[in-house]
Amino acid sequence: MNIHYYILTYNRPKVLSHCLRTAFNNTAIKPNAAFIFDDGSVPDVKRALLEFSIDHSKPGMPIHIEFHGVNMGVGWNFENLYRKIEQHSPDIAVIIESDYIWRKGWLEDCLAVFEASPHTIMIPGTSHPDFLDKDNTGRKLPQYMIDQF
Repeated sequence: MNIHYYILTYNRPKVLSHCLRTAFNNTAIKPNAAFIFDDGSVPDVKRALLEFSIDHSKPGMPIHIEFHGVNMGVGWNFENLYRKIEQHSPDIAVIIESDYIWRKGWLEDCLAVFEASPHTIMIPGTSHPDFLDKDNTGRKLPQYMIDQF
């Protein structure tokens, strides 16, 4: 099965690091490719994305980064993302915004839903880091956002 990650980001370095770490490490199923779309972030974020790409790209799982010089906005970025999906035609396109945080086995659970219900076209994710620990709701996200902004 050909699985691609499509990740949108803009100036969220702390939350982005959690997103990337959990998206790639909290599943045994690895994508065939990942595409990160940076919408004009500050140089430190761009540098961190390049480092992540170098450290995590592997044969059979390249990580591509597309940098925009200026912030084009979420609408433009989604249009660009959809064109990339059409161009690459993966079996499954996992669209991730940079504030999504993934629990262990997240992709296995998503694929099980698709297998059980072949007419499924979308499974909504969560952007709330507290969902990593259901008993800790309401304590982590506010601090992430304070630290971030």
